[in-house]
Amino acid sequence: MANLSSPLVGERFALALCGDGGVLLDSRSGAFCRLNATAAHICADLIRGGSPQEAAHSLARRFSITPAAAARDVATILGSWKAPPVEWATENPISFDSGPSGHTLRWNGLPTWRLSPDGTTLTRQARHAEPDPVTQLLWVVPHVLILRGQLVLHASAVEREGSIMAFAGPSGQGKTTLANLFGRQGSPVVSEDLLLVKMDRSIPEAIVGGERAIRSWVNAQVSGAAGDVIRTEGLVEACRGPRLPLADILFPVREEVSVPALVHRPLDAADALVQLMQNSFAELGQPAVWQQLFEANHRLVQTTHVNCLCVPEGLGPLTQAIANYRGSVDAKETRNNKLNNCT
Repeated sequence: MANLSSPLVGERFALALCGDGGVLLDSRSGAFCRLNATAAHICADLIRGGSPQEAAHSLARRFSITPAAAARDVATILGSWKAPPVEWATENPISFDSGPSGHTLRWNGLPTWRLSPDGTTLTRQARHAEPDPVTQLLWVVPHVLILRGQLVLHASAVEREGSIMAFAGPSGQGKTTLANLFGRQGSPVVSEDLLLVKMDRSIPEAIVGGERAIRSWVNAQVSGAAGDVIRTEGLVEACRGPRLPLADILFPVREEVSVPALVHRPLDAADALVQLMQNSFAELGQPAVWQQLFEANHRLVQTTHVNCLCVPEGLGPLTQAIANYRGSVDAKETRNNKLNNCT
């Protein structure tokens, strides 16, 4: 877990200071980047309202560089800030058209659902044979919940020793396979793709039955014709179930190994925040949504263990690695229990 201050928020930019550097978010476009110590120092001064001259003076004093060099560094940052927001190219088939009356979700350019500005209603735009209606509506759900203030992680998860271990990342990285294999070896599966997280207490908590409740709600809504309006109170109800502390968020990375094992690879705070931002449901592209996700993910970095998880290639080695992982954890717990009984 990292000890970080709250993000600095300006009219366009937000900055999370992490160690010697940071992560900067452009809330107009959703672009974000990792900063070195110099750039983070400049951005912090400017976001706090300092003038370019004050930022250059502070930089020169902090890093013992010449005033001319500091002024050039500040000018470089300001030049990038004044550039038009970056428009990111993406292969994602999902996109949104947003306006004052709401947000239209498109799949490969075809309108599917329209969200009201606050996410309280959904209107079916058209019925398409592909993808199936359940999948279409499941695409919408995370964005509805985010508009209603509910954080959703693109993650599978299992329960282990009274807390939640989540596997996050893009599709195809083995999140669901990992959760199901842990499930076969005694760790109950909490989610396969959507993990609801509540942030209203000191430690983030996962809603144990959240994904199951979401899927039940979706299955009850899929029939209907274009123009039908659906209210989303049922989704909000799905966020009120039992909770468990969210202890770990792990990003699987496949590696060839000689011995089947799961290995935690530490991420520093800035890299962890970038990983979480890269895997957020933010296709709405709204500044308020980006800022909300930036602040929530920043808090996750502060309060949970966010790491890479090196996993072996192949189902057989992965199954054995999970068995070895559980065995090592069980052995450690047995030793700890013996020590506790002797004190």
